[in-house]
Amino acid sequence: MKSSDAFEKWNCFYRDGINTGQVALWPNESLVRLLKGAYFPWHKNSYAGDKVIDIGFGSGNNLMLCGSLGMSLFGTEIHSDICLQTADLLSQLGYSAELKEGHNRSIPFDNETFDYLISWDVVHYEGEESRICDAFAEYARVLKTGGRMFLSTVAPEHTILKNSTVTGPHQYKIGRDDDFRKGQVFFYFDSSRYLEFYLSPHFSQIQIGRSTLNYFFETNDTFLVTATKT
Repeated sequence: MKSSDAFEKWNCFYRDGINTGQVALWPNESLVRLLKGAYFPWHKNSYAGDKVIDIGFGSGNNLMLCGSLGMSLFGTEIHSDICLQTADLLSQLGYSAELKEGHNRSIPFDNETFDYLISWDVVHYEGEESRICDAFAEYARVLKTGGRMFLSTVAPEHTILKNSTVTGPHQYKIGRDDDFRKGQVFFYFDSSRYLEFYLSPHFSQIQIGRSTLNYFFETNDTFLVTATKT
């Protein structure tokens, strides 16, 4: 599937979802825990004034969380229409955000701008090793030295990979007939050690967890990562 075709499918997904009220308006629970859990060593009592960028922000659900914590909000999405729609939605909820068209490997903000970067279930869409490496380098570029990244990506038991086809090392073409992403290629980290390998040129203090939720007929299995820019 060409990138342009995939981008337009995502644009339609969010356009239709926002218009019909079917997109998520609540933050990811794991991210709430990572930002608010006092049991984590990076926990802060206040995030007020910190700059955060959400790569692939979608409906802005995770930006709403960050806004409620007092952060200054920024983000990138693959289509300008998504940026406009989500900015309007955030504005209706009382949040101001600078949202720009971009993607994992091309983030339209200056070097060392952000205290935090969120990449939630988006980096695996890069599809091949060289693009993954470029994405992590770009994440590091826009983070301040010592800035922290929070990342989620598919893990081995996720049912998005059901009926997928192996197309190369770590590459899986989505094969589910009931998913509009059918035909897209995921870059799939077979173990946490691969994540650490690809992150280590740019990040330190890499910590990797895993969340596996069995929803009766579907399994949501993700690696959860936090790391600081070297």
